[in-house]
Amino acid sequence: MPRQMGENPTFSRQAYVIYPAQSCNDRRKNQFKTLGRGPNISLSATVINNPDAGQHHARPTDPDLRMAKPGAYPTRGLAILIRRLALAAWLVTCGLLAAGPDVEKIITLAAQRYGRPGQNTMLRWRDLLISLHDGSEANKVRRVNDFINRHIRFADDLEVWGVEDYWATPLESLGRAAGDCEDFAIAKYVTLRILGIPNERLRLIYVRARIGGPHSGISQAHMVLGYYPAADAEPMVLDSLTSDIRTSAERPDLTPLFSFNDEGIWADGAPAANRTEKASARLSRWRDVLARMRAEGFTFPNE
Repeated sequence: MPRQMGENPTFSRQAYVIYPAQSCNDRRKNQFKTLGRGPNISLSATVINNPDAGQHHARPTDPDLRMAKPGAYPTRGLAILIRRLALAAWLVTCGLLAAGPDVEKIITLAAQRYGRPGQNTMLRWRDLLISLHDGSEANKVRRVNDFINRHIRFADDLEVWGVEDYWATPLESLGRAAGDCEDFAIAKYVTLRILGIPNERLRLIYVRARIGGPHSGISQAHMVLGYYPAADAEPMVLDSLTSDIRTSAERPDLTPLFSFNDEGIWADGAPAANRTEKASARLSRWRDVLARMRAEGFTFPNE
């Protein structure tokens, strides 16, 4: 990929979610508030490790809860309500609910459309947001790239959607666990924006990808996500084909055509929404997927 890109940016089934006694920044401590209490029931908890999400969850430890008779357990509806209230408290504390996506709506839609597998994937996505809330940008980029690449299987639009070109929302691609290169890039872009990475540091980049080795003349259309650590930096390339994140200079197999985010489209470093028919068609699809995402509950900070 030409170096000038840096100069002209073109390029668990049952979860017990609780919140810490002090703040969401104090994740290393194992002291938590009791979420609720009734006859013979205590929801105090201890921390366990969730290797999938790199996040702390909790399991009931009170002997009354573990040893109580079946009639002493809370009803399923009450248990769900308690977990939802706890999740809402956690997300408000961490700033992910008040100025971000409607996580509860997204998870509910996942369950309705894609059943338990889709719901579980979106629960892991939610856990990823929580675990990365206070992380560095570099860690957010690395973890999100890895998460999306692991949870979406590459498949073309005809196989997944029955049409030649369909841009899926993150809920659709993660819910079905399948998508093409655009879907990978969109899911990464949306997740990183939710995590607070500024819009100007992210671009979805259409490229020609050379295949078959450095001397091959064969190429195909491809989309990647570009992350710019600084305004004058070369973009880091987040690719569905590899989990390695490299600078554009380290990806000579990719030739940029144009790039875009939710502010517009650029070609050769300049706004290009009205300059090329292909860019305008992509912009139309992009606006459509943004509208569908917002209807599903996806919003970015400060919107």
